[in-house]
Parts: sequence; structure tokens; C-alpha cells
Amino acid sequence: MVFRIFAGAAVPVLAFMLGLFLTPGWKGACKLGWFDCFHTGKVVLLPIALWAVIAFVGLPVCGIKSRPKPWVGLGVVHGALIAVVCLVQGVCTLDVHEAYWVLAIPAYVALWYGVEACSIVTSSCFDARTYLYSFLGVLPAWLGSLVYSFHLYEDLPEQSPDCFVVTAAMRGHPALVRPHFLRLESGRELTVTRQLLTLRQFEDMWATQWPQSHRHFRTLYNLYGPQIARRIRNPWVADVVYLAIKPLEWSAGIVLLLSQRTPGQNSE
Repeated sequence: MVFRIFAGAAVPVLAFMLGLFLTPGWKGACKLGWFDCFHTGKVVLLPIALWAVIAFVGLPVCGIKSRPKPWVGLGVVHGALIAVVCLVQGVCTLDVHEAYWVLAIPAYVALWYGVEACSIVTSSCFDARTYLYSFLGVLPAWLGSLVYSFHLYEDLPEQSPDCFVVTAAMRGHPALVRPHFLRLESGRELTVTRQLLTLRQFEDMWATQWPQSHRHFRTLYNLYGPQIARRIRNPWVADVVYLAIKPLEWSAGIVLLLSQRTPGQNSE
């Protein structure tokens, strides 16, 4: 039972919540238009998802052979439907070759819930009218999630935003973050901080020496980085983020020093 609670309830809920942050940061990154925003739009389905995991945990107590109560059996069926739809949407909108491991948990949730749901349906626990009334009852939530996804897509910027969290932290108060201008060979000027330059140089070294682990990190960062950066708008919030990243900056600087590289040197 403990394993079922963890693997069948806690992990799916955590995956559902983390999936809310997978919506791209701008319209050009949406492969299927508004459907990409269903990652976040599915939040409307959260009450149904919670109903499903509670029913899934309680299913062994009132097992299929003893004819489970309607709220238990139907909850598992609706959970399987949500899991399958989220898996299909992830396969269609994410780069499977780069993010195949991100889809591992949705795949196992869809499989496990799907098997239990098929057992309930094939055991003739409920008649067709029960299923019909049940789906009509949750239909407004599904429609609401689609409408919300469409509005999220309409609110996305047309141009690619600055999606790096470290870059977003530069919006803090100048006395703290200390931005300065960096002139490139092309003549263009960039506003940077020592923190940004140090972490970029560390990432360059990481990508060169450990490309496989860096590729996995970059895949995860590209998924969640834009969502976090978009929420760093207030200078005070940016100050907090800047200070929170400081230990990473110091660690990266130490690694660069040990590698006989100068922290903060421009890697352009």
C-alpha cells in the first residue's frame, strides 16, 4: 500500500504539477499552436486528477471483484484518460529525441492507470449510462482547460523573450547586481553582469568536457528556464534570485580557477 501511495499517487501528482511549467515562452516555440499551452491549461483538470489518485489508492480496498464504488472506479477511469491525453500531448509537442526521459513518468502513469481502467471497464462494473453521465459531468473542466490553453497562447509574446534565469536576475537593483556594458567584435553592446559571464563560461567548459550531462541539463533548463524567468519582473524578486544564484556563481568560479580559466572572462 505504501508503494502504491508513492508510485501511484505522489509521483503522478508531482509530474502533473511540474508539467504545468512546460508551456513554451513564446509563440514561435509552439509546434502545434495553442495545443502546446495545454501543459499549463490542464491545471483546470487538477480537481479531477486529485480525485483520480485518491480513487487509485483506494481501489485495492474495494477491488474490482467486489464491485468498487462508482466514485472509485470512475475516478480511475478519468485518471487514465487524463494521463493518456497528457502523454500524447507531450509526445506531440516536446522534442522526443532530446526529452525522452521527461516523458518516462507520464508514460508509466498512463500505462498503470490505463491497465486498471481497462480492468474496470471490461469487468462490467458499471453500465454505459453511468459512464456517460460521468463524462458529461467532467466535460466543463475539459472545455475550460482547452479555452484556458487558447488564452495562454494568445498572451504569449511574438518574439523570443530573454529566457535565462541569470539574465532575468539582472533586472535587480543596479547597486546589487552591478550591470555593465560589454562591446562585441560586431560593435553591438550587451548588458551583462559578472555572474552571467562566469556561469556562461562555466557552461562552455561543461559542454566541452562533459557534453552528455550538459545536454541533459540544457534540455531540462530549456523546458523550465523560460517559465521561471518570465516570473522575475519585480526588481526585488530579481535581487532575491541574484543572491540565490550566488553560491552557483562562486562554485563555478572555483572550478574555472582550478581549470586555469579566468572567471568572468568573455567567452564570445
